[in-house]
Amino acid sequence: AKQAAVVAGLLDELKQQEIAEKLGISQPAVNQHAQSARWYALNRALHYFEQYVALMLINDAFLKRNSQ
Repeated sequence: AKQAAVVAGLLDELKQQEIAEKLGISQPAVNQHAQSARWYALNRALHYFEQYVALMLINDAFLKRNSQ
């Protein structure tokens, strides 16, 4: 449950100290939960997906503009 709460906080772009205060745990505990959840990999995948979607939207707009 704490691990999920930590990931939710990180997804909300809270700092680890903010998450720690919200959950009543230490910042090192937040860091440990983030590592256990493989946050670095999840965050990397999310950023990749965001970039991919942005590129697809740009490509779609370009194709629509040039097909008219």
